[in-house]
Amino acid sequence: MVTDGEHVYILFSDKSIEKCAGDNIEKVIAKTDKLTSLGASKGEAVTITVGGDKLYVGDSKGFMHKFNSGDLKPCGQDELKTIYGHPCMSIDVSKDGKYVAVGDVKGYVTVWDATSDAQMSYTSFHQNKILSLQFSSDGKSLMTLGFDNLATLSSVEDPKQVIKIKSPNDA
Repeated sequence: MVTDGEHVYILFSDKSIEKCAGDNIEKVIAKTDKLTSLGASKGEAVTITVGGDKLYVGDSKGFMHKFNSGDLKPCGQDELKTIYGHPCMSIDVSKDGKYVAVGDVKGYVTVWDATSDAQMSYTSFHQNKILSLQFSSDGKSLMTLGFDNLATLSSVEDPKQVIKIKSPNDA
């Protein structure tokens, strides 16, 4: 489940999405029977986020699918895929809608230009699963939290500029 402040988007395990009014969860604004671009050859929907007029869904085969947040219809051309098809774990869109990032189960982050779909970077920040990632409010930095008890803060433009913080409770 994710919200844009006005609407709540609910992703169900049967690959359907409901868009509800934020002020009245009983009112369904749009609904998909099944996500058409998540066909039999694609993986299970794992993570969801909304940015501007787009809804992004990451799946267990490393694909990121884009939908119009208004009518939930697929938008754009082909879905985007992480380089080696590592399953998606987390996803976020920068506040300005300029970038979209996916964290995968192998510890890599893929960042795309949200307008052109051009891949900007593919960087290893963790030894395994990226549990959460989030852009800073100005969209210039990306923060990640991994299953390896590390948190990172990196530059979006130059992901090699990274600060890694180890959990103080890590033995």
